[in-house]
Amino acid sequence: MADPENVQFDFENRVFAVEGAVFRKTSGSGTVALFIPMGESVAAITIKQIKSGFEIPADSNDDKLLGYVTKGLDFVREIHPGDSVPSEVISGKASWMVDEKYAAAAKARVMMQLVAWITGEDFDSVDLSDILSRAENPETKKVVQEAFADIAKKLGIGEDRREEVVQMVDRFAHELSYIEALRGELGRINQLVAKLKGLYKNYHGDSTLGESLLRSNTLMEKPVQAIANKFDEFDATIGEILNTLRQYDAKVEYVRKTRDELRQVYLLWEEILGLWDRCDGSEESDTENAIRETYRFAAQHFVQTDDWSLSG
Repeated sequence: MADPENVQFDFENRVFAVEGAVFRKTSGSGTVALFIPMGESVAAITIKQIKSGFEIPADSNDDKLLGYVTKGLDFVREIHPGDSVPSEVISGKASWMVDEKYAAAAKARVMMQLVAWITGEDFDSVDLSDILSRAENPETKKVVQEAFADIAKKLGIGEDRREEVVQMVDRFAHELSYIEALRGELGRINQLVAKLKGLYKNYHGDSTLGESLLRSNTLMEKPVQAIANKFDEFDATIGEILNTLRQYDAKVEYVRKTRDELRQVYLLWEEILGLWDRCDGSEESDTENAIRETYRFAAQHFVQTDDWSLSG
């Protein structure tokens, strides 16, 4: 019996068997297309063109898989025929891995929510390194164990079933680990903005590069603030642990929805962030090229800053 969470892009039409064929979003409009090598050039065929031009029947296997392609490219950069369908599309689970440091950060944040629930202490303004340190404190661990028993009573399942609360908290921390990973990766955008502002001091006399830096920062301002606002909204929504556990399924759904929205934002920024990661400042030409590419990126994606939103 096939694994319902492991669906493959096993297309039947021969067009999908062309060597090198890959689905991606086009760089301009973001339209999903199948890119097929044709000699020294590459043809981009949209989903609509594929269905009509290659007579893909409605409700056929290929038609269903093309629908999965459109949804799947919100979570991965490209899809090859034969790949697995991203699990976000099938089960809602994340298809990407989280570094252990982010899993530890998520677990620590949940532990401190438990401590806050017991003690009334406010940890909203405490930075992550301090939270990680406090979470390892033996006294903190003792308070957390007390919290498990008290929450079991509050949930109406009794202290003798506290282990169910422990397991629930562990599962929720796992879901939160993806948010922590995105918090860390998207935090690199703030570092990029600061770097661009620093570079402006060196290039403000250059009418081209100086203007590119100035415009890039202006265009990025609202999108960057929207990301910060999204994290603030998220933290406020899941900040009270008892309320979260009482509405566990709904909260997990909210976490996954936020995760997927932020993942799309990260995929949008990933290439430009990677470009600056490779630019160490040793070659002036590399820095100048990165400045130009950053302006192209910002102008392409954020030109309508007044209407820009997180999912936009």
